[in-house]
Amino acid sequence: VVIVDEINSSPMMERLLNDLLMGYTPEKKRPLKPGFLVIGTQNPVTMAGRRAPSTALARRLITTVLPAYTTK
Repeated sequence: VVIVDEINSSPMMERLLNDLLMGYTPEKKRPLKPGFLVIGTQNPVTMAGRRAPSTALARRLITTVLPAYTTK
């Protein structure tokens, strides 16, 4: 399991995720046992410093939008 917070806060995060999804570790080595789960969070692109994911990354992920918290 790979957990990434604010995946849209840096271009480096997208490069790392693309490498992982193509089967490479940060050391550019293939893992001995393929397969993993990515759980990531991101803030809206309207927030300062946030970017929309590239088409390549967006097509590789399942996106779930959660509603904003209520005052309760």
